[in-house]
Amino acid sequence: MVHYKLTYFEPRGRAEPIRYLFLFSGVDYDYDEVTQTHFAELLKPTLPFGQLPILFVDGKPLSQTIAIAKYLAGQFKLTGTDDWDRAMCCSLVDGVQDVFEKFTEHNYYMVIKSGDTEKAAEIYKKIREENIAPMLDRYEKFLTDAGGDWFVANEVTWADLWIAEFFDHMIDSCRDKTLLDNHPKLKYHWQRVHCFPLIQAHRLKRNPSVF
Repeated sequence: MVHYKLTYFEPRGRAEPIRYLFLFSGVDYDYDEVTQTHFAELLKPTLPFGQLPILFVDGKPLSQTIAIAKYLAGQFKLTGTDDWDRAMCCSLVDGVQDVFEKFTEHNYYMVIKSGDTEKAAEIYKKIREENIAPMLDRYEKFLTDAGGDWFVANEVTWADLWIAEFFDHMIDSCRDKTLLDNHPKLKYHWQRVHCFPLIQAHRLKRNPSVF
C-alpha cells in the first residue's frame, strides 16, 4: 500500500482540489495540518520550493498543486482513456488557473488587509466582468460539446473535480451565490460533484474559510 501524507494549513486554500481527488477515489491519506508560524519558522526551509501544499508519497516529497493533482489523477485512474483525454484535462485545468491567478489582489485585501471587503468587492466586480463571465460561457460550451455530464471522455476525471471545486471556491470567497445561475449545465455539474458522498460529507464539516 502506498502511504500518502498531504501537508497544508487548516483552510481549504490550494490544497482543496487535492483533497477532492482523495475523497472521490476513497483513498486514505494522512493530513498534516500546520500553522503559519510553524511553516515560516521550521518547515519552509526544508521544502523543495518553500511552498505548501506538499504531498509525501512513501516519504518522497512532491510539490506544486497541479503537479500533485496530475500525479494522483494518474494513480487513481482519473485522466480519461488516452493521451488526448489527458491533454484535455490539463487544458481545462490550466484555463481555470488562468482565472484563479487573477485573484491575487482580491485575496490580498481579504486576508492581508484584514478583510477589506469593500475593496475586495470592487476588484471582484472587475474580474467577474472581464475574466469570469467569458470563462463561464466557454466552460458551459465545453461541457455541452462533451455531452453535458462530464468534461472529458464521458466520465469523471480530475478536471471535473478541479473545476467544481474552483466554482465552489469562487462562490464562497467572493460571496457570489448567483455565480452559476445563468449557466445551467455548469451549475448542475457543480452540484453533481458535490453530491459524491465523501465530498459531500467533507464539505459539510470543513473549515468555512477558503483562505
